[in-house]
This record gives sequence, structure tokens and C-alpha cells, in this order.
Amino acid sequence: MIPIQLFKNTIRQCILTINAELQNGEPIVNLEPIFCVDEKHAVKALKDSPGIIILCKLASSDTKVGMIDNYSEENEQLIYVIEKWSDGAFTNQEQEDRYEYLQSLMSKVKTYLLEHFSAMRAELATPFHTEYEYQQFGSFYGLSTSFSLKDFEL
Repeated sequence: MIPIQLFKNTIRQCILTINAELQNGEPIVNLEPIFCVDEKHAVKALKDSPGIIILCKLASSDTKVGMIDNYSEENEQLIYVIEKWSDGAFTNQEQEDRYEYLQSLMSKVKTYLLEHFSAMRAELATPFHTEYEYQQFGSFYGLSTSFSLKDFEL
């Protein structure tokens, strides 16, 4: 499995990098990501968190064994780029604009991870699968991406 602190530090560095690239006036991502083990934990951790948040589900993993000395693990990752909205707070166009901005941030997250998987001693095992989220964890909106990382530590 990928060590939790190594994963957390990679995500924190990702946020710092993204925020440094943003233009003046663009909303920045909260500096402290939220890590959870499941949806119930995420709802409790998010509460009424303001701003744009990167939320990560801690990975589950499957061990693959070939020969006795040939093993790996696939770590199922799930990352959200979300923010809390009130129903009716935005017109349809404003909502589309918010989704588009969050989409650009998710693109930056995926690009950063592709360039830094080696820092986690891992490689991409499955492609990114990205979806839009509507009223996730109560009233959070944005995008999620799921993917698997392959590492060689149990």
C-alpha cells in the first residue's frame, strides 16, 4: 500500500502548486485537503467547509502475487474537487461556469499526479475516470476522479 503520509504530502504539494499557478482573483483551493475512509466520514469531515476543497478517500488495495518474489498492489484512489453551494444560489450559466472552473482545477490535479506518481513510488494502473458531482455529501458540487495506482509494497 502507498503510505498515508506520503499520499497526503503529495496532495498537499499538488495544492500548493495549483494555487501558485492561478491568476489574480481566481479562487484558490483550501490549503488543507480532507482525507476520509468512506462517505459517512466525508460528510462529518466536510461539515460546512467553505471554499474549494480537495477531498481524498484513503485507498483500498488489492494484492497481486505472481511468483513468490513478484507482487504488487493496486490502490483504488478517489479524489474530489468540490465546493459547497446553496440550491438556487447560481443561475444555470453561473453554475456551468463554476463547474468549468472546478473542471480546470481537476485537470491540474490529474496533470500534477501524472507527473509525480514516482514520488509515491507508484505508477498509474488504470486510467482516470472523472465524473461531475451534484449534491454530493449533502450540498457539495464539483468533480471526482477515480483511478488505481500500482505499487510494490505490501
